[in-house]
Amino acid sequence: MVRPIGSSVGVSFAYGRRYSNGIIHKGVDFSDGREGHEVRSCLDGTVTHAGYGGWGPAYGQHVIVKSTFKGKTKWVLYGHLKTENVSVGQRVKAGQKLGTSGGRAGQRYSGNSTGPHLHVQVGYANRYDRYEDPWAVINYSTPVAIPVPPRPTSKPDLWFGIDLRNLAGFNDHGIDTWHARIVKTIADIKTVGRAVVAVIELPNGKVDDFKKRMSAIGYKHAGGNMGRHLFVLKHVAVDAGVVFNLSPDLGGDNKVAFMAVIRPTDNPNPAIVAVTQLENEDLTGTTQVKQARSFLSQVLAYARAKDVPEDRVFPVLDTNSDSRVLHEAFEPAGFFDTAATAYSSENSAWRTFVGWFAKPTKGKRIDLILAQRKRPVARFRVRTTTADLSDHLDIFADIGKR
Repeated sequence: MVRPIGSSVGVSFAYGRRYSNGIIHKGVDFSDGREGHEVRSCLDGTVTHAGYGGWGPAYGQHVIVKSTFKGKTKWVLYGHLKTENVSVGQRVKAGQKLGTSGGRAGQRYSGNSTGPHLHVQVGYANRYDRYEDPWAVINYSTPVAIPVPPRPTSKPDLWFGIDLRNLAGFNDHGIDTWHARIVKTIADIKTVGRAVVAVIELPNGKVDDFKKRMSAIGYKHAGGNMGRHLFVLKHVAVDAGVVFNLSPDLGGDNKVAFMAVIRPTDNPNPAIVAVTQLENEDLTGTTQVKQARSFLSQVLAYARAKDVPEDRVFPVLDTNSDSRVLHEAFEPAGFFDTAATAYSSENSAWRTFVGWFAKPTKGKRIDLILAQRKRPVARFRVRTTTADLSDHLDIFADIGKR
């Protein structure tokens, strides 16, 4: 898979965001405020449309490429093009130039556009209203191919296991489902048995109850605040823990993060786990990106102060602007989305509610094992029933030398 536009051009409007009229954005927009960037095909395929018309006048001059992706047919649209370099029926290779980006307001080739940008949209049928998350195809965030082994491949002292739990929906719409679900969730945490359990969206009124239940299965509370908490097995050392604020806040909703240095007794290398939730009111994602940068800078400063290398830093985020946060805050710092890597064979909707980032170092790689409890997921929130366990990711990060 190939990035459709140069890496210097960031995401300006993410998939799934809503316009002011409530309509959902069906693709992902890339922009740096200028026209004329080369637009390249993400995948091998055949051009089915080039010019105006196609999926509608809103896209202006656009190219549609029909491709096969993981055994399924996809139609990838590249919209608001200033120029085109291909014709209908032409075979193209991934990375081949399709044209140049346009989008300047008032130009016929721009269609419905308020400024220069490239719009990329993926359809599971050849029409504009049969769309899906384009990051399933435009998943260029992983800089190298990372195999997913069946189990950690290094000695036990070289891997670090974390169980991430999202408890959103346990008190959904005022209906207390806590007691109907928590017993199964605690039993599942015990079965998974990781040394560290990171929890987000833990209702404040249930913290004491959750602590007691976790203590009964051998976990102690390592600290946390405002829904973000860490629990570790009782033999695991926690060197330090700190709660810090993210900036900017929005509408007085001051977001916090919690992080701690974790030092398992069977692991000579300490690690930092940090959990937070970004704000969800700014529909452009701009505030989330700023908060993510604030979060990451504070976490890395903390790591340096504690002499913990960056490849042992595990930031956990709950965000509804995951694509912008990833590409504008984490990738420039050398981090990649390990959840996206592990989910490469799954529907990308499973990664919309959380991003998990880890940073490899020279001579090492990060292998991932992911055990996902599959259930219906609606964008921006988890849709649950009383019979469900909490949604969670179960990840091993194997940092053994290769």
